[in-house]
Amino acid sequence: MRITGGTARGKVLLTPRGQKTRPTDARTRETVFNMLGEEIVGADFLDLYSGSGAIGLEALSRGAASCALVEQNKSAAALIRKNLEHCAWQKQGVVWPCAVQVALKKLIQQNRQFDIIFADPPFDKQKEWDDFAEGIDKVSLLLHNSTVVSSQGGLLIVQHSFRLSLDFSDVFEIVQERRAGESMLSFFQKK
Repeated sequence: MRITGGTARGKVLLTPRGQKTRPTDARTRETVFNMLGEEIVGADFLDLYSGSGAIGLEALSRGAASCALVEQNKSAAALIRKNLEHCAWQKQGVVWPCAVQVALKKLIQQNRQFDIIFADPPFDKQKEWDDFAEGIDKVSLLLHNSTVVSSQGGLLIVQHSFRLSLDFSDVFEIVQERRAGESMLSFFQKK
């Protein structure tokens, strides 16, 4: 897998073997970052369910100021660290090798804020989706209210099966959706 754009365009990334992670394909990454455009530049980015780390690494390549990558699979998290080193982004990127709910709790305790949060829970694991939906209020606490990204504040981007309809209407409103193969990319902002 290669980074598709930005300062590290073309760099080959290490990826986990097997079916434990589902790396976001190049076409979907291109769609995400084309939709974000220049809004990624200078943004603090949070990549939940990082898997291979492709989205977070792509964000750094395209100008994000920082990126926290959360991946509970220890071997995948180790490969993300190696990719950060390979791209010389150890200062901009940090890997959280733990479950998303644990990371959310710790990030809130540290008063961390992000301009863009990307979440890609495993399509085939209902418990992960249920946990994510139940913790959506925690996600909203981490989303910056600044207008670095847009005039309305930060963005939550969720990659999910196009067959799944998301409703976080208690906390978020949907601002844009785009299908990318088997995936749907849903962009949300806080109400």
